[in-house]
Amino acid sequence: MLVLPLTTIFLAVSVPATAGVGVIDGGRLLAQLAAHNQAREHRLLQFSETRTYNVISAGGDVQAAERVLVEYRAPGRKTFSTTFAAGSRAIRSLVFRHLMEIEAATAGGPEQQDSAITPANYYFRFLGEDRVDGRKSYAVEAIPRRNDKYLFDGKVWIDAEDTAVVKIAARPARNPSFWIKHVDFVRTYQKINGFWLPLRDVTTVELRMYGPKVLTVDHRNYVLNYDVTESGR
Repeated sequence: MLVLPLTTIFLAVSVPATAGVGVIDGGRLLAQLAAHNQAREHRLLQFSETRTYNVISAGGDVQAAERVLVEYRAPGRKTFSTTFAAGSRAIRSLVFRHLMEIEAATAGGPEQQDSAITPANYYFRFLGEDRVDGRKSYAVEAIPRRNDKYLFDGKVWIDAEDTAVVKIAARPARNPSFWIKHVDFVRTYQKINGFWLPLRDVTTVELRMYGPKVLTVDHRNYVLNYDVTESGR
């Protein structure tokens, strides 16, 4: 699950879809998502969530677990406080801690720009209309412009009404760590107070020395502080 740094990038404030979105063009959809990122950055002042990481063996045993309080404060500061940890200390260090460090680094500054879903980082190719949790969406292929550990290669679903990312199924564009041989992930989103926020990540990962594992990340108990004035929209 090496794209967790994109948590702050994929938050998308719900605003009416702009005129012309019915003309399904990958470049146009990508530009609209970039506009949503800017709108979110102006509105989202602070949030917190309870996040639970689990690594599960091929046999279904939980080999490592960690519960973390995640706090974000604009502009671009994210902190992680562990409230519970169990299981393999090595896996927690090599996987969980590594993910948190990358996510903190990409919450702001140049790394944020390098990981954002923007025309500078991706091409979009329209695949067709679909439905996600009963809502009309557009499915696109996201093609990274460069071989970068902060980018991914795969499929993205965009809500047709809100023009927001609601699901991703992909893999990192570049292997992010020597200890990780292969990664495929699916991330789903939930809508809270007009913002689309991560709900669950399920990642199939093959670790050197540890073999195939499933990494799950559950996002719960969001508390948002955001600008509700017209100037913040």
